[in-house]
Amino acid sequence: MRTTKRLALAIGVIALGGGLIITPAAVATPEAGSPSAASCLGDAWKYDKAPGEIDAPPGAAYYRTTNRCADIQVKPSDGTVLKLCYLKNHDQNQVVCKDEVNVPGGRWKILGTDFKDGVEFWLRFSNAGAHKTGLVAA
Repeated sequence: MRTTKRLALAIGVIALGGGLIITPAAVATPEAGSPSAASCLGDAWKYDKAPGEIDAPPGAAYYRTTNRCADIQVKPSDGTVLKLCYLKNHDQNQVVCKDEVNVPGGRWKILGTDFKDGVEFWLRFSNAGAHKTGLVAA
């Protein structure tokens, strides 16, 4: 009888302890109205660079930064090498391109930070012959 009670007590402690280990910690949520990475990345849009092009979007088109993100990020479907280019002061004679970065597929990578809303930018890929897809958030 005594062994049965000890066994039951031991099983109860193990179950209770296991529950404590499995129970997740509380998750902090942003205050109402504050920007968050989730809303920035959740509102990302797709890019699709066709073979033969080096830029996304192609030609004279641009992406524009928004008030949802303070930075420009990409998440390529497959690993790629690219660089962020943008117009300084909305002036087509003031093109700025950052250094090339190797971005692994399926992971977000910040290409630039602290951009004002409405900055025109594009992605320039090192491999013009490859079809490239992914997400961009800005």
